[in-house]
Amino acid sequence: MYRVLDGREYLHVHRKINKSETNRFINVTGLSGKSLALKKYEANQIDKDLAELQVGNNQSVMAKFSHPNGKLKHIIIAPPQKKSGWSVKCVISQNNNVVLNKSLSITKHTLEKAIKMMFAIVAKFFGISKRSATYKVLLALYSLQLSQRYAELKAESD
Repeated sequence: MYRVLDGREYLHVHRKINKSETNRFINVTGLSGKSLALKKYEANQIDKDLAELQVGNNQSVMAKFSHPNGKLKHIIIAPPQKKSGWSVKCVISQNNNVVLNKSLSITKHTLEKAIKMMFAIVAKFFGISKRSATYKVLLALYSLQLSQRYAELKAESD
């Protein structure tokens, strides 16, 4: 995109990466022909590099929440144990140390509410805003996958 600042012409490359605005300005004042084409090419390359950073960050978020095979991490449905009934459990380990271990009773909270509450804890741990699209998409994925798993386990135990 062309911009004129203080009487000079610039190509402006803009991307938002990790909630941080990235702006690059390439001076094209008085350029034409091949020189201008080279500067446009340079701007496109910068834009592609910044776009790759955006995608890389999105993939790293997904890597925190899912295995390469697509199975979601951290939250599981736990069948009844001797001391408790069905539950939604979460275990987060870092460097072979458990840093978060929590369990919510399905009987007490209902399946849907327990999943939402547990996901809110995990999302907060990883710094995912409740207002973000990432939060909403991941919550929908967890809800669907965990509800299906609960139905499978329930059918097996009956």
